[in-house]
Amino acid sequence: HECDPRGIILNITCIDTLAANDFDSIIRRAKKKYGVIVQVYHRGPVISNREAAGARFSDIFMKLMEECEIKNKEKQVNIISRGELLDRSSQLYQLLHQVYDEKNIREFSQIQNQEDLNQMTAAELNLLVGGFGISLAREMTKSWGIPSVSLSTCFHPDEIKKSVEKLTNQLKTTWNLEEEHRNFLEKAAKLAPKLKDKKIAIGVGMRSLELAWTLQSVGISVQAVLVGFLLMNYPFSEIPGFELPPEKEYGKKLLSSGNDLDFYLLDNITFKLRSQELSKIDIAIGQGLGAYCRRAKVISLRDGYKFGYEGILEVLEGLV
Repeated sequence: HECDPRGIILNITCIDTLAANDFDSIIRRAKKKYGVIVQVYHRGPVISNREAAGARFSDIFMKLMEECEIKNKEKQVNIISRGELLDRSSQLYQLLHQVYDEKNIREFSQIQNQEDLNQMTAAELNLLVGGFGISLAREMTKSWGIPSVSLSTCFHPDEIKKSVEKLTNQLKTTWNLEEEHRNFLEKAAKLAPKLKDKKIAIGVGMRSLELAWTLQSVGISVQAVLVGFLLMNYPFSEIPGFELPPEKEYGKKLLSSGNDLDFYLLDNITFKLRSQELSKIDIAIGQGLGAYCRRAKVISLRDGYKFGYEGILEVLEGLV
């Protein structure tokens, strides 16, 4: 009664589902008595229709937005991320600020009330940061024609250029990468001789092979790549602007390079591998690799999306 909510999300865990608690009848009574929007979010895997958690999450916010959508489009962009606030000093923010006023750069993670949620339906573009919000963006494209661009940190200059051009073309603006490219090449040239005798392992998720090839191409040898998976079974093609990283292509380049490079699937790494082969690694790039390369210096990259050359420059700075 004190906050007078216009929308309520009821968070139900697996325990509630297994206990067969009747939340549906409570919700119906609450809607009828108080006249507010109430949606249920079933967390965890135990639900009757076996719908993925991300899709359930998307369904709830779509239902809330559909009840109060704003019809007129505005000069506004939605940033849909897992929770990290966009740094106002970041290059991505500087690029967006060339096109949008600060008040019209809206972040999903900063939604405070139903009005904020309603305003998202008036946007002209959704930016998906770090692979989050794919289901939600797909449904917003279907319902309101809001196009989406998915942003993920790239490491190779070719991928960086394609990623930045995809975004700037959508925003109808430009961003010069020449100075950053020169900075990257200069730092790599200075580092390569210092790392000549170091054994490096990489495990940064879906762009591990891309990062390995990037370092190899500037004279920094990589001895091991640790991967969890290379491809995901998901209808990414339904989301305009979303593409899987070209890891297969970088894998082929690495295999044909003639360098002595080992590939490891994380789930198959045994204690013997950790204590023998991986114990020889000097530097491990990636979150949590200390558990596999126990004697290595671990470079844990910061969470969140890195625009342009920010990602590869962070790697080089960690290698210093």
